[in-house]
Amino acid sequence: MSNSDRERLPIFFDYIKQYEAESSRKDKGNLWIPRRCAQQDWVLSVWVYRIFNAKFEIALFLAEDCLLFVKDGGIVAALMYCLSDAYFHTGKMEIHFCGKAQNPTLKTGYEPVVPQSIVRVARTLGVFIQEGSNVIPDSQGRDLYVKITGFSQELLELLQSHNIDLVRTCFIVNRRVWTCEQVELFVHYSHEPKGLLRGGINPELFLLYQHDLLLLRFALLAERFKTLLEKSDVSDSLVIESTWLDMNKQLCSTSEPLSIETAFRKPLTIPHNTSFNVVYIPRDLDEYHFFIKSDFANFDDEVLTLLVVTKDFDWVSKEARDFARSTSEGRTIGIVDTLGELDEEIQKRLYQSLSTRRSPPERPE
Repeated sequence: MSNSDRERLPIFFDYIKQYEAESSRKDKGNLWIPRRCAQQDWVLSVWVYRIFNAKFEIALFLAEDCLLFVKDGGIVAALMYCLSDAYFHTGKMEIHFCGKAQNPTLKTGYEPVVPQSIVRVARTLGVFIQEGSNVIPDSQGRDLYVKITGFSQELLELLQSHNIDLVRTCFIVNRRVWTCEQVELFVHYSHEPKGLLRGGINPELFLLYQHDLLLLRFALLAERFKTLLEKSDVSDSLVIESTWLDMNKQLCSTSEPLSIETAFRKPLTIPHNTSFNVVYIPRDLDEYHFFIKSDFANFDDEVLTLLVVTKDFDWVSKEARDFARSTSEGRTIGIVDTLGELDEEIQKRLYQSLSTRRSPPERPE
């Protein structure tokens, strides 16, 4: 933290004590709530907020850099949380800072104006907040939120061309419903990406429903594969880069060599800084039997190509398994989920997208 932020850290602990003492009361409308952002063993930022009179207010905002993380990461992370909470509870990206310049107290707050650290970081992102103001207006909060989320310029243009709400999409990503990579897949290949990101795929339109359901399965299978790679890393510095080549195919590379186990219980080493293809095949047991020859027949020998399958593949017949082994024994990767479990997770995430705030609540929560 800066010297001034470090000197004010005891105030945060006072807010914690106050919260613990008063959190059991029924009326919590004006209760200040302490929060922190931590990575590994490091606390990067702390803040104290409340929702009062349909406004998101901050009484204290402190942040510190750590050499293990990107500069100003604590400020950016805290802003992401604060703007997300403001949007969820009030429907706006407006943040009010509370405090007195002279003799502040826990009740009044300690931030009479927008902290200089936020003004500085916002400026580096191309958002100019007026110095000396005690409010981040909704329009600037929205611009800042989009910048923080980190969509590529190409994806931003695609979202705008489909008339998709940027802020709501950013909220879905920051809420960890879907990733930027998955949003990119939906916008490129869904016939109705706006509806899909709102959590709605209509089963009455059967063909479109089947198409989008398959797209969601590809997205989730890709996420599970990436998690598998991350768990195989022992360096804690793994970077995975991926680009969608088709709705079920990615071009990937890793910054570190990885050793993983194939679906045939054989070790596979993925070399670092080398591109490889990943094809996602989410099927149930019957479908693996029916499509076994088409799924496992074609490989590009010039580029390492991995096939990612669901848990259902473990139960295919010996004949089907032998055929797959003969063509792809060292390149088939299984995940822990069955197709049914993937579909359950998809429904859960669609509901989370559907329940996202789009306007101020009509009654207090």
